[in-house]
Amino acid sequence: MEEILKRGLIIILVMVIVLLVYYILKGVLLTKLGKLKKDKKVWFAWVPILNTYYLGKLTFNKTVGAILVALNVLTSSGSFTSGSTTINISFLSLLPSSVSVIILILNSLINIALLIYSGVLIKKLKSTIVSEEVNTKVEDSAPIIEELDLGGNEDNIEIVDLSNEGGVVNTLEQKKENKFTIIILAVILVFAILLPTISGIFNPKDNTIDNTKPNEIKYTETTKDGLLTIGKETGNITAKNVRFYNFSKQSGNIISFIYLPEDEIKNVNESNLFIQLYDEKKNIIYRTKFTSDTVLSRKISGTYNLNTNGEIYKNAFYASIVILKDTDFSVVDNIMVCKYTTTDGNYNIINKVTYNFSKNGLASYEVDKSVVKIGLEESDVYKDSFQKEASYLKENVENLTVTDTNIKYKLNLVTYSSQEYSPLYKLGTTIKEIKTNEENNNWSCSNE
Repeated sequence: MEEILKRGLIIILVMVIVLLVYYILKGVLLTKLGKLKKDKKVWFAWVPILNTYYLGKLTFNKTVGAILVALNVLTSSGSFTSGSTTINISFLSLLPSSVSVIILILNSLINIALLIYSGVLIKKLKSTIVSEEVNTKVEDSAPIIEELDLGGNEDNIEIVDLSNEGGVVNTLEQKKENKFTIIILAVILVFAILLPTISGIFNPKDNTIDNTKPNEIKYTETTKDGLLTIGKETGNITAKNVRFYNFSKQSGNIISFIYLPEDEIKNVNESNLFIQLYDEKKNIIYRTKFTSDTVLSRKISGTYNLNTNGEIYKNAFYASIVILKDTDFSVVDNIMVCKYTTTDGNYNIINKVTYNFSKNGLASYEVDKSVVKIGLEESDVYKDSFQKEASYLKENVENLTVTDTNIKYKLNLVTYSSQEYSPLYKLGTTIKEIKTNEENNNWSCSNE
């Protein structure tokens, strides 16, 4: 906590110093330029927003000043609070993120360029004024020379070119202006050099992690390993233009979170986004794919519910977002077999499900259901049942075989996309979740 407070104070201090230097530099330059141009509203130089307009007006015209103010308003943000409701206002949030970044950079570059140009104008105006003063002195000295009694020694008179005086004055003024320009450029250069450091302060490595593909996943105010703490409102993870935040526990073993698309997404299922939950020791205990049957509209947030079991709900402490492609499930490195036998009349029903796991969770499963007669009477009940189940499954599963007393099939979750049949578990489900659920339903599970 002390480290967080310390970092916060450093951030505030840096912001105050940068803004103060910029404000003073802008005020001094505009005051000098306004006086040289004999403008009556020099006080504009020290009033926020008005000084932005004044910068455009003095360097070019009123239209440029109005454009600068418009850009300044466009890149600003604020909030309005009424009772318990807070409304955040940001014009840039209405634009695509790439356009917003361009506008921010453009606004900063224009302001810096005009400040530098105002320094150049100050130099030119001072030089012009000095030249006019020198010319005035030369003109004023002409009548005096004519009235002098040279006593016939005109050849001994040395004529001094007063324009040299202007040259001396110009040289001195030029040196002063050069120093001023060098100072401005030095400040900009130092800021540019320190920009990575300042950026590091605002986005410390402990809290912000950029994935190897920064356009796909960005972590903000997470743990060092990119996790969000469940129940903590701060922090977010942005993956494939969807921001995920505010993971919290609800009643009924439901863990919910808020998602916010930065752009319209027609089929988010193709993004291969997975939500992972971790216990306090950061072991993965739950994984599921983020899906939606509808188009995700830009800047329209929604709530997503994860239906977990009691154990996962109790132990869930962290959450994260990962991107898993089909190839991430191609290698099976763990197999778990779950069995359950029940009796129905004259038959024992033997259920066996073999779950095939990759390192990223469930990839496929195989079902083997058989009936064994224990009475003397024959029955075709299960024969008809298996045939119906087979006709329903044949378009959705692989390796389907059916007899009067047995049905077998395999469901490859990596390639399965039909909505007609609901799988036992989804792609990427953890072995822990399946084992917990099945054992709670009196199945016996073991790893092969």
